[in-house]
Amino acid sequence: MAQLNDLFISHDAIGILQGYLKEEEVSLPEFQGQLENLEKKGAISFEIWWGLLDKLNDLLAQPILGTRIGARMTPKQSGILGYLTQTSASMLDALRCFERFQRLIYEGNVAQIDWQGDICTLTWDVSHGHSTQISDEVVFASLLSVMRCCLQDPSASLLSVVFSGAPMGPASLYQEYYGCEVTFNQPNISLSVDSKYLLMPFDSSDPGLHGLLFEQALNKLPKESVERSFVGDLHQATVRALHEGQPTANHIASKLHMSSRTLHRRLAGLGYVFRDFLKDIRKKMAKEYFDDEHLTLSEISLLLGYSEQSAFSRAFAGWFEMSPSEYKVSLVSRD
Repeated sequence: MAQLNDLFISHDAIGILQGYLKEEEVSLPEFQGQLENLEKKGAISFEIWWGLLDKLNDLLAQPILGTRIGARMTPKQSGILGYLTQTSASMLDALRCFERFQRLIYEGNVAQIDWQGDICTLTWDVSHGHSTQISDEVVFASLLSVMRCCLQDPSASLLSVVFSGAPMGPASLYQEYYGCEVTFNQPNISLSVDSKYLLMPFDSSDPGLHGLLFEQALNKLPKESVERSFVGDLHQATVRALHEGQPTANHIASKLHMSSRTLHRRLAGLGYVFRDFLKDIRKKMAKEYFDDEHLTLSEISLLLGYSEQSAFSRAFAGWFEMSPSEYKVSLVSRD
């Protein structure tokens, strides 16, 4: 597996450094010339990015420089992912876009969302090795800055911040910016958000533009990554639609921010038609639900999106060549 220093980060990162120096009204001709040359070359390696941050840290000698840089971040500085964030309906939608399309801004370690109760946590794996402390600070501070921008709430804070590196300044400065306890020297990096922020609507939300940007972002992802991600998202959307009693192509497509025509086309590219995909999901879920002895046939029928138990029974008999009751008896006999 490739190590992080050999992987790449979007050239948008160069613009973040240029923007910071401009806002700080700092003149570093040699360093800024280096940035201009790199900007013309597209993506840069993490090794080059880390070197730029270390060099700037030596030149400016400012405490928590990575956090200071990220704190100036705006959505428009992160390319199509930034615009996807701005046009999202809420912070939750924006985080889901980040989770799905983070590959557009960097390779290597990826973040995943975990929601427990009132706390939503983004945790990055370290399968490609650790990044540097100053680089992680840029990422975390940028995410909070963009969150504040979209919520139009400069006081919005996080619940927790966990770094794998050592602090680059007094802990009080970190706590002042992030608004929470900040932990260092841990195996993984993560940040947690209070769920009260997640469903707050964005004034900048634009469903039509968001859908167009979503398609553009999909087209920019590697094909293998797109297909794997699409199948996973489609499975989740289909399960939710079944639970809601609306297992239609139109309803599921809307959850995926696409038209039903696009959904059918994407499925066809994977060798499926919607009807067969839905049937396969229902069959798999039916087996799982029957393993739960606390669920009644009526409850299983509703969970699979059937408004009438008789319709579920007919479908079930077609799948397994026995009635739901007979299948339940066979499970007891097998046990």
